[in-house]
Amino acid sequence: MLQLANVCGACVVYRETVAVYEGKVVGLPTHGLVVHLYYLRDLFSAAGLRPPRTWDEAIAIARRFNGTDLDGDGAANDYGMCMW
Repeated sequence: MLQLANVCGACVVYRETVAVYEGKVVGLPTHGLVVHLYYLRDLFSAAGLRPPRTWDEAIAIARRFNGTDLDGDGAANDYGMCMW
């Protein structure tokens, strides 16, 4: 994914308090919001997947999981990728 360490010079507060984890930028501050992408390690591991490194990989993984019945009740309750 895009290296974002120097992208947001104007939003230092967000970059240093919300968007950085273990010294790496993990979220992109936009208009006072920070977008993060989280994943469930156990689901990825069970599916033999690794975390996406590109947006194309993220979309492919979201499509793969979309509609999955995670709790075994016969109804799809996973929507691939939800961002809010």
